Amino acid sequence: GSIAIGKLFHYFFGMNQTLAMLLALGIVTLYSTLGGIKAVAITDVFQFLIFYIALPIACSMGYLNIGGYHTIINSLPSSHLTIDGDNIMLFLGMAGFALMPNADIPFMQRALISSNTSQLRSTFNAVAVLMFPLFFIVALIGLITYIYNPNIDPDTALYFFIQNYLPSGVIGLMIAGILAIVMSTQDSFLNTTSTLIARDICKQIWPDINDRTELMIARFACVAIAIMSISI
Repeated sequence: GSIAIGKLFHYFFGMNQTLAMLLALGIVTLYSTLGGIKAVAITDVFQFLIFYIALPIACSMGYLNIGGYHTIINSLPSSHLTIDGDNIMLFLGMAGFALMPNADIPFMQRALISSNTSQLRSTFNAVAVLMFPLFFIVALIGLITYIYNPNIDPDTALYFFIQNYLPSGVIGLMIAGILAIVMSTQDSFLNTTSTLIARDICKQIWPDINDRTELMIARFACVAIAIMSISI
């Protein structure tokens, strides 16, 4: 997460990438330590608005700027358009991997904060439907950016697209959205790991500690994890 923010700050603002990474980690650590689960929820709401408002706007503008479907098809190499004996196994492998259930820490955290199983089931079904247009939009932005600059570094392809082919107002919205996306995920890892340390380790060793002490342990663990990350 810090690497992504560091590259974003370096690309758009010319900031030293290492300094930007340290600054980003410091902000996320403070944000996670003081905000807790509420901070995760707030950034997730903003992240949703970016995914389903700003990204479609950006994609449609880029799509119109390059001339639409026929320009995309005519500009791509045949390897991007053909599935045959040479790449069928790679395609099936990637498709199979994409269909595997996601069970990382941020995902489990959001599942566990649901109020009941009915809400969780409904949410999963809604997310499954919403993921199809989202993946399509992200892939289309990738193809549009490839047409603009086939030799661009993949790590900065989205930044290139944002900076060069979107109006200034949308650029600011997209930068804020990318920050929210990265912060939400990084915050979830910090928040969940520090909670596990306080609840599943310290609470088991010292079962008599109260909720206030447990919260302080979680906050200290959050800062300690960030410091170790910076050191690494």
